[in-house]
Amino acid sequence: MTGRGLCLAVGREIVAIAYCKEKSSKGFKNKETRECSIKILERSKNKTDFGRSSSNTGFTAYGEYLSAHQCHHYPGATKPEMLGLVHYMWGSYAEKTAHPHISRILYVWLGRDSNFCDGSIIHKRFILTAAHCFVGWNENPSSYQVLLGDNSVYSLESIECHEQYKITGRQVLNDICILKTKKDIEFNRDVWPICLPDNLPPPNSEELAGMSCLVNGWSENRFYEKINVLTLTPEKCQERYNKYNILVDADQHVCAVHERKDQNACYGKSGGPLICDRRHHFYSSNHMALKRNMKVLTGIQSFDDGCAKPGVFTNINHFLPWIFKKIFEHDNCFPENPCKNGGICIDDFHGHKCECQTGWINEDCSLREIVMNQCLEINCHFGRCEVDFNYQAHCICPPNWQGTFCALDVNECLDDPCAPGAGCVNNDGGYECFCLFGYEGDGTKEGTGCKTKIL
Repeated sequence: MTGRGLCLAVGREIVAIAYCKEKSSKGFKNKETRECSIKILERSKNKTDFGRSSSNTGFTAYGEYLSAHQCHHYPGATKPEMLGLVHYMWGSYAEKTAHPHISRILYVWLGRDSNFCDGSIIHKRFILTAAHCFVGWNENPSSYQVLLGDNSVYSLESIECHEQYKITGRQVLNDICILKTKKDIEFNRDVWPICLPDNLPPPNSEELAGMSCLVNGWSENRFYEKINVLTLTPEKCQERYNKYNILVDADQHVCAVHERKDQNACYGKSGGPLICDRRHHFYSSNHMALKRNMKVLTGIQSFDDGCAKPGVFTNINHFLPWIFKKIFEHDNCFPENPCKNGGICIDDFHGHKCECQTGWINEDCSLREIVMNQCLEINCHFGRCEVDFNYQAHCICPPNWQGTFCALDVNECLDDPCAPGAGCVNNDGGYECFCLFGYEGDGTKEGTGCKTKIL
């Protein structure tokens, strides 16, 4: 196979131009990348083998993000590969709920059979995919929908591809795009975000090269497809593409290949995920903790040199800062706080939640909390409990007692309550007046006071 450069082909997949030339006798155009892709897209309308699609991805972190524990331990989280499944040309069928993060990007005018590109859910509003699915083609969000699970269809609010995405005759760079849905994605067993790798070592490093990964996505019959692959170092990956005079970027790209030559990512996998198993690389920090057997989104399908050949994926590790930046630009808590009555807004991957001030409840802290039994939890000793207008319980003390719980005696003798010449003794909850030696009477100001005793 001769020829140079890259070509967008089948389902927006980027392959070597030599491959497009090889297929030119079957209706492919090879003059320019977009012409090649458009021809394939037209064929996909007729449900041929060309123009197939797939998707996959996810996200995780702590605090402002979905925790790794939540991401992994939810019932529909990414499961280990199913064994004993029927293999076919592109790999094997996966269990229906095994990859709930996969999204299918639909071109509206072609309907649900468009098989345009795949994507991966990483957030309640965001899906990751490849930039070459949109840049130079059609970046109008109203032209697309995403299919999640079996029947959940969402319209797009925005399409934001990397500002420095480019494809030349020898290289594809910054091939990543983030889609925002018009409304929050409803998570369930069939629809769930996948974890991002955070700052784990890159999968193409010497340390992790050869690790087991998974390429999966949609097939035409709406079953999930999956193919087991192994990662390569940048050097090994470059060796595979030297014959096409194509450059592989050591930072931006991850290369993966199946140990069987008849299997690898194939037509229609543009934007689909590369998922790697980090079971042997437990990592934790104050930001995130991955559990053993955790599978994370590692790459986005970018280009290859045809079916059953090494695939090149956009390296998620390298683009994490860009991904975070795009998500934070759509923070639900800024610039307007949706939490009322002084509530604190916390943004996370399921939406936002409000931490309400005391006395307020509801999702937006708009309802007063009426707690009738608060006084049952307070011992007011010698006083009584009352609930104020803020629905806070307080102790109301009688004149002779003081303190938060009415347990401190008031020393009335300090106010000199007795008659002149009389003494005062403070008692719990009161006082007693008495006349000194040589005087008689009750010692009180209101009574007889104290008079000289007549002998």
